[in-house]
Amino acid sequence: MSNRVKRILASVILIIGGLMFALMGFGNMADIGNFKQVDAVVTSVEEIESVDEDGLDDIDFVVTVKYTVDGTEYEEVLQYADKGYFVDGQEVSVLYDPDKPENVTGATKSGALVRLGVGVLFILGGIGGLLSGFIGRRQ
Repeated sequence: MSNRVKRILASVILIIGGLMFALMGFGNMADIGNFKQVDAVVTSVEEIESVDEDGLDDIDFVVTVKYTVDGTEYEEVLQYADKGYFVDGQEVSVLYDPDKPENVTGATKSGALVRLGVGVLFILGGIGGLLSGFIGRRQ
């Protein structure tokens, strides 16, 4: 595989990754705008250790929270929970989907903005790589 093809492939991967981060950020922003806040209690924090494809150790946290909406109690896994932030018994404010109260998130505006920012940087890097590949080809 030529260097030009590798550069184009790397640029496309950056753009796709950037789009994924940007979409997650936009999704978080939509959740923050549409979801309602409720007080919850952390009922468990589970650390799941794994080894990624590069052979590096990875730890994921699964945070479960209990909360009440309209008199119904829910105990659900918290989406977008920051690693290492939660402990058993901790009282936290979370956001839930008013149409599906079992959907609960720990998304924050700052987290959404970080995802958007990373996405934009990846996209710009990918576009820059594509442009440099095509400009370099003409010279």
